[in-house]
Amino acid sequence: MVFNQNPHVAVNTTLRVPLYYSGLDTVARVSREGAAPTAVTLARDWSLELPLAMPPNSFTWVVFE
Repeated sequence: MVFNQNPHVAVNTTLRVPLYYSGLDTVARVSREGAAPTAVTLARDWSLELPLAMPPNSFTWVVFE
């Protein structure tokens, strides 16, 4: 879950999400806010780059399978 607590500024950034201890090996299925999952290839260090664009004072959640 990611929360943009600033009431005046939108966020447009990329988060690096480490998934080493998740048990995922080469591919992760990523689902945002309950949408259909998409397959994403993990980097060599078992992480992925998650682009985020959030309006002010909002939150979102992501599920990794």
